[in-house]
Amino acid sequence: MMSKHITLDCTTRDEEKHAKIVQSQREYVRKIADVLDRGDSLDMLDDPKLAGEVAAAILRAWADNVSDKPKRKRGRPAYKLNPFNVAIEHELLKARKGMSDNAANENLAEKHDVSVEAIREAIKKKGADARSFLEFFEMPRKPAE
Repeated sequence: MMSKHITLDCTTRDEEKHAKIVQSQREYVRKIADVLDRGDSLDMLDDPKLAGEVAAAILRAWADNVSDKPKRKRGRPAYKLNPFNVAIEHELLKARKGMSDNAANENLAEKHDVSVEAIREAIKKKGADARSFLEFFEMPRKPAE
């Protein structure tokens, strides 16, 4: 039975020494891979038993690190609604455009591609803060006609 104590970890703290060790390990592992790619026996290497143990250790490490979860899609991260910004927009739509609560909610839900309920929750969380913020800056109400 092969040893389970083979490791390719490099434990030195000296950066230059670490770089040399890692480079040597990469070359050795690539040499093993090249032999296997050609279909040759590991016997052609200087120490076939060590080469087999290293290959086995690498395969075990790979097997132990294969994720059980599928990879996330690449690209932009999922959109996260900012409740304060939504509440500010909501107040401005009502004040400057004269929209009702429901109309402003629907407008924002469409704009942010979320449900009206998500908009309501955002306003519930940060609506009072948004109103205070806008009042502090003396937000003008709907212009007189």
